Amino acid sequence: MSDASVCYHDEAGRLHKLPVGWTSLRSVDVFEVYSAGRALFRPAELLEVAALVEQAAAVLPGRDEGGDV
Repeated sequence: MSDASVCYHDEAGRLHKLPVGWTSLRSVDVFEVYSAGRALFRPAELLEVAALVEQAAAVLPGRDEGGDV
């Protein structure tokens, strides 16, 4: 997500900023359009999670060479 923000003034005149991705002004995400809400994660995100799980599993005590606990 980009660093773009939307600025607005509240009823008291205070200035606030929101990430543009939290608003209806964000650009259309092709993945979201084609997945139509059926996919919760993008493939790249799932690969990141898998790598994190693999890293965490590597430091767990009691693991043998076969990878079984």
